[in-house]
Amino acid sequence: MTSTSARRYLANTLIWLCGIWFHGATLAAETPPADCHGIRDLVIVAHMDDDLLFMNPDIDATLAAGGCVRTLYMTASERNDGAPYMRSRESGVRAAYARMAGTQDNWSMQLETVAGRPFVSFTLDPDPRIQLWHMRLTDPWLGKGWGSLTPLSQAESVPGQSVATLALPPSIYTRQGLVDTLAQLIREYAPTVIRHMDDSVAIPYARLCWRCNGHDHPDHISSARLTREASLLAPGPYARIGYVNYPTQERQVNLADSETARKTDIFRRYAWQDNRYCPTGRDCNSPAGPTAAWVARIYYVTPPDSTVSLMPGAAGSLQLLGTNQYDSAPQVWQSATGQWQSPGGRPVTAPLGVRYPDNSTGLLALDAQGQLWVNHSDRTRAWHGWQRLAGFTQTHPPAISREDMPALVALDHRGQIRWTETRERSHIWREAATLPPLAHIQAEMALVRDSSGRLIVFALDRAGALFTLRQRDPNSGDWQPWQRLDTPASNGGLAALRNGQGAIELYFRDQASQHLLRLTQSPDDQWQTTDLGVAYRGSPAVALDTLGSSTIAVRGTDQDALWILSAGVAHRLSEHIASSPALLLQQNGLYLAARLAETPQGYRIWAQRPQGWKRQDTMPVPPDARGTPFSTNVEHRQVFQTLK
Repeated sequence: MTSTSARRYLANTLIWLCGIWFHGATLAAETPPADCHGIRDLVIVAHMDDDLLFMNPDIDATLAAGGCVRTLYMTASERNDGAPYMRSRESGVRAAYARMAGTQDNWSMQLETVAGRPFVSFTLDPDPRIQLWHMRLTDPWLGKGWGSLTPLSQAESVPGQSVATLALPPSIYTRQGLVDTLAQLIREYAPTVIRHMDDSVAIPYARLCWRCNGHDHPDHISSARLTREASLLAPGPYARIGYVNYPTQERQVNLADSETARKTDIFRRYAWQDNRYCPTGRDCNSPAGPTAAWVARIYYVTPPDSTVSLMPGAAGSLQLLGTNQYDSAPQVWQSATGQWQSPGGRPVTAPLGVRYPDNSTGLLALDAQGQLWVNHSDRTRAWHGWQRLAGFTQTHPPAISREDMPALVALDHRGQIRWTETRERSHIWREAATLPPLAHIQAEMALVRDSSGRLIVFALDRAGALFTLRQRDPNSGDWQPWQRLDTPASNGGLAALRNGQGAIELYFRDQASQHLLRLTQSPDDQWQTTDLGVAYRGSPAVALDTLGSSTIAVRGTDQDALWILSAGVAHRLSEHIASSPALLLQQNGLYLAARLAETPQGYRIWAQRPQGWKRQDTMPVPPDARGTPFSTNVEHRQVFQTLK
């Protein structure tokens, strides 16, 4: 017997000695590694059914795209009914995932060890891309009321408390032990995306109540907060997507009928094994009540500092691209009409605006599978529907060059750096191509076009070192090697522009002081760094004003104050903002926009005047746009032209 076989034999024997019985699973044999097509989802939820109710159809879509999914259920989900109920729920989620895969419900079981802690895993035999892992933390309510704590939420929130496992070799976790174990799981699996629950609910656990607006389950919140902290200990080039849970029932239906039908069918495979949903087995009407509302909706956690964009409108007017504070569906404010427009789509992050050479505008949005979608608006400001930009499957929004012909660059799921640009004087994007690799590159980049038309990319590695890459010739697929720049270490906040003298300026954040730094290109192609003395969050907005001077706007760390830097002078406006700002130069002046630090969150536009910056427009809170599937308008249509 080989050492590997011996370990497997001892592990599986230990499982049986612990009295664990698995429905529909066999002891694991050697399983060949799955082909994930560069997509590796790590799903971390509190209970068995959370993923099916709040994260589908996204998990289903990952599997349909050929990706791998590992789902971790943190609790045993036994609800005072012990191991038999836990096992029935485990059997239910296996049936649901087999339904997603379209295969027989046959699984292999294995005892895993992560950071010295035991887990039970199940791998789908006909499709080993799917693994279900169980931490099996005990999950009884510790009091009579809804606001009483559970073992997981108590361990997460009460100093000195811990939580034990059920029906596994005994293991007791402190809060730090939970974080460390999740961090090691992230390192070992190397996901391209982590899907987790809502970590933004600020209501104290003991005050949570069932069916109260904005309230959630304490285990949902705990699992999300622990996942967030674990991701900080195990950084990587992955996306992190949070999902709204119980409060989705308070929002509009946003799944298409076909999506709801598919999600319902998958969930029923689980519900048939859970006697709280279906006491009589398959003869039940589940989903019903709140569950019926949840299967018809999916909403992403939208950070209050979501990006804002400014774009030209008709006849010299303005368009502001924002989102409702409760979802990331795009909303476009037309200053000419004083109304919000909803172009549809269901992005996971705030969309980005782009200005084309013919003065038309476009939107760029990222979906939950990392696909990039574009929507074009002509001079009538009518939106023509979402179309998928071929060649991009990425983890983070792209960096966009806004000079002359727009271009974009992004890090894809495989760690490759992909780029494209529009055809001359057109809104048609060329086919995506791959840039030379950079070891340990971070997803955030900046992109700018120099006075000769060549693109320049700026990027950071995980240590904060700054690198640059340049096209050899305009509109060429040939690039010079990466060059490391002699600058202080940075933790992001990149933005670049070509200044009035034709030189490149890069703005970035000093890792030590959080100050805004400016890196300026000299005539002999050397670089000089200047500390501008303002500590800031997010990313700067950069533009030239009507006199050709570089203007920078940032969200300061001093109570989120709005700072404007122009002609080497910094001005602190008496405004407080909740997002990184945006700048736009029009023929009639320079404009600035940002999300306001108010509740509810609206938007404001300021205009640069000879006497200073003045308020131009204050927009009401965008309506609930609910969003629609991207393919509703144009069914998986790919938009590109071959790079020549």
